[in-house]
Amino acid sequence: MNVQLDMPSRRFAFVGAALCLMVLSSVPAHASPWVLPKGATVFEVKAGTDFASREFLIDDGREQEFPLDGRFESYRLQLSSRYGAFEGVEFGAKISLQSATYTSDPIILPSEPGSGNVCNGDGATLDGCEQQVTDFTSSEFGFSDLYLNSVIQHIGGNARAASNIEIKIPTGYDAPAATFEGNRPSATAIADDVALGDGIVHLQYRLEPGAFIPSTGTVQEFAAGYRARQDGHDATTFSSIIPCTPARELDPSEVEQREFRLDYDFLRATAGIIVRLDGREVVLSASTIFWGENIARLSNISVGVVLPFR
Repeated sequence: MNVQLDMPSRRFAFVGAALCLMVLSSVPAHASPWVLPKGATVFEVKAGTDFASREFLIDDGREQEFPLDGRFESYRLQLSSRYGAFEGVEFGAKISLQSATYTSDPIILPSEPGSGNVCNGDGATLDGCEQQVTDFTSSEFGFSDLYLNSVIQHIGGNARAASNIEIKIPTGYDAPAATFEGNRPSATAIADDVALGDGIVHLQYRLEPGAFIPSTGTVQEFAAGYRARQDGHDATTFSSIIPCTPARELDPSEVEQREFRLDYDFLRATAGIIVRLDGREVVLSASTIFWGENIARLSNISVGVVLPFR
């Protein structure tokens, strides 16, 4: 099992959508496609958590539990800023300090043929099996990706649409890799199981239409985009055919190899509330991925404070 915070996109394409419903006192200062007025600046501090215990598999998109009672959790503090550079055009940047953890039950792998330790059949020894205890639990902490973007508004008024062009730049963290070094299962060759991002530069275009409904004070938004990226991995990851099998009962015949790739597809639903207090906006939001391929079924809860400046 390999888990990333910026979970895996199709090698040269990204397909994603977000359906949003936000309860507002008025049109939000922070939400695209509501581009900031010329000369306006907005800073936002956001804290949030992502968590998952299920995944959508690569190739067939089958949804199942993480094997070995696995669970992914991450916590982030995100700093972002936006600036209205021209009428209908704004620029933005954001970066996050993150902690990501994947936990699961340890298992005992059989000894490789010819190895000095013995943990196979009748010849198994206690010392040999202790050396073959394999624990996929791991964690990472640090800065994830730097995002730079520009938003161009095409339609104004209560019904709006904008183009969002974004570049993502990794900050130097360890990129995700195959589960085992050399693609050979071994207790001493675990290469990676959690990462702060995918370690790849990407360029993304996203169309963001939306509508503000004055009678109810709500905003409805939809976003879909295309992501161009490089993905030159030639490795293997592993998944369980029967993921609910306890570690002590796991049979090697229940484990299948799959191609390790960083591409993914997903659909996400988001809902949130914005409260205005003394010129500041407090933003509460929650989201979940309800369909995908090669991605965890991530849920997110976050709270942020938006500080506008002129």
